Amino acid sequence: MKKAFKFIIGAITVSTTIIACIFLFNNKVNAATPTYYNNGHVVIEGEYKNNFNYLYCDSFFETDPNQYNEHIATASMAFVDAATTHIGANKDYSDGAKNIKAVYKHVGLDDWYVADAYNKVPEADSIAFIIGSKDIKLNNKKTIKLITTTIRSASYGMEWASNVKLGATGEAQGFKEAATKVYDAIEDYTNKYIKDYNGRIAFWIHGFSRGGATANLAAKRLIDKYQQAGNKVYAYCLEAPQGGVASEELKDRDYRGIHNCVNPADLVPYVAPTKFGFKRYGVDHYLTNDQFDSKKLVKSKLFENNLADNEPYLLMDQVTKNAINWQLEKLIPNKDDRKKYAPYEYDRYEISIKQTGIIKVDTDEATATYLKRFMDGLAATTTRKEFAEDGLQQALRNLMIFMNSGANLEKFKEQFGWMDYTLLVGDLLGPALIEGVMEVAQDFWYDMLDTLHIKKREVQQIPLTKMFREKIAAEIIERLQRKEEIEKELDNIYPGKKEQAYKDINNLVVYALGGFTGVDDTVTLVKNLDGILQNHTLTQEFAFLRCQDGWYKTYVYEPMW
Repeated sequence: MKKAFKFIIGAITVSTTIIACIFLFNNKVNAATPTYYNNGHVVIEGEYKNNFNYLYCDSFFETDPNQYNEHIATASMAFVDAATTHIGANKDYSDGAKNIKAVYKHVGLDDWYVADAYNKVPEADSIAFIIGSKDIKLNNKKTIKLITTTIRSASYGMEWASNVKLGATGEAQGFKEAATKVYDAIEDYTNKYIKDYNGRIAFWIHGFSRGGATANLAAKRLIDKYQQAGNKVYAYCLEAPQGGVASEELKDRDYRGIHNCVNPADLVPYVAPTKFGFKRYGVDHYLTNDQFDSKKLVKSKLFENNLADNEPYLLMDQVTKNAINWQLEKLIPNKDDRKKYAPYEYDRYEISIKQTGIIKVDTDEATATYLKRFMDGLAATTTRKEFAEDGLQQALRNLMIFMNSGANLEKFKEQFGWMDYTLLVGDLLGPALIEGVMEVAQDFWYDMLDTLHIKKREVQQIPLTKMFREKIAAEIIERLQRKEEIEKELDNIYPGKKEQAYKDINNLVVYALGGFTGVDDTVTLVKNLDGILQNHTLTQEFAFLRCQDGWYKTYVYEPMW
């Protein structure tokens, strides 16, 4: 009996040992994380707040800053995403930079400087960012100081108001003011930690959207100051609006170290308008085409004031879509949640008086072409000086302040549909706009029928004359005035109360509708706005960059052990 018992125990022990060995063999990643190297430097893998992983390596700064580097682009996106303001319980902003500080610490960046704005409720013209540094020993035995700046690019509330402050001349005023704050802080930081900086600094700066435009202008200033002394600037500006002007560029500086990653189907890079003379400094890289050639720069076809290193593919092929969707699947496991980050292509709509409604129609026009046509049309209705000085700029600024000032938007949601919290026209005015267009268009059509004695004819693309635009604006305001809750909120919070709000809405509707030649274009924008804004998300941008970055197959999803 004892022998049998010992035999059983022995068999169990041997079996357990074998099973354990098999388990460990098949799960090496859990037993010990392999170490990867790139150009002699360790590749660091980390994870931040929403379980997104990132890869960083000091080898980034062995490379030529003028050469677009997909690994630096993806790392820049991860840092920017991690830099979203951390908001604690009861809207506590006291540790706004918590998540990006953890990322900085993980990759060895220390001596942090965190802008005061990071730990406060955002204001109309504030800008939040973090600076950190580390010493890197290059393969040539030279040691450089890496100074990294990450600009907060989401969850910045009231700062939206600064985006529309263009000013009458020079760089876009709102972005210029933000960039000056960032640049001044980098200057102070550099002077504090480096006494002799000739050829010993690599600046790495990045941002998305408003943060991208700020990074673009700040990087230009860094190049102006530090480039001739042999220092390098690596700037990655993701879906950045245009805030620069050619007249500010110095003839003896090379701005190719500023890299602008652009999705042609994203509305935001078209702001501020090319036709107002705005540009992005450096080089545009269209993400729908992964063939980047930094040695062959061309004049951009979408942004005539800019240089680009590839031609945009206006419609993505299925292979590209599959690659992006695969990355989105890794980032957002839940299928329903993932839908709101997928690339979006617009649908064309027309008003059918015959069918007394809005119908979807076929179109060969790409989203990028449609957006460019709209922005070029907007800029053609006025001059930059008129926009800045005749009330339009202030009207937009007032609306942005109102949208982010704590107004009871839930009441608007009940009356007008879902609020996007970014562009007022999308949801607060959108349904009112469509109803106004329909009512005025039908009146316009029937008046014309009576005049021409024509009884059966379909009107396509009714022209948006100023009289027509003013009628639509009046219809929208009349609808808003019917809602007691809205008038109360406007009186409580809107700059100048409801009287100013209605003046602003009238001016903006008349101006915005002037961007199109007909009402069908306008209805199409309203019907597609949520989808188009879907193309301006940090997560979609991250998916674009990851599917073009070979490391995210080699190191993360297809380990080589």
